[in-house]
Amino acid sequence: MITSESQKDFFLSYYSYDIIQFFNELKPKYENYDLLNKCDKNSTSDFIDFLLENVDLQDMYSRKLN
Repeated sequence: MITSESQKDFFLSYYSYDIIQFFNELKPKYENYDLLNKCDKNSTSDFIDFLLENVDLQDMYSRKLN
């Protein structure tokens, strides 16, 4: 059985960099729309934490390993 801490580490290891890159690609693309005008390191980190708390990590972990 996997621990919740291992699930969180798995998520952060596999997805956090991609999420940060995604936001970095979106910022210049939508700068004229004020869509992400307050998007900084803190808000990106907050979004990753939000996902971490709201994603079924156990299911995601089991799908990735199978």
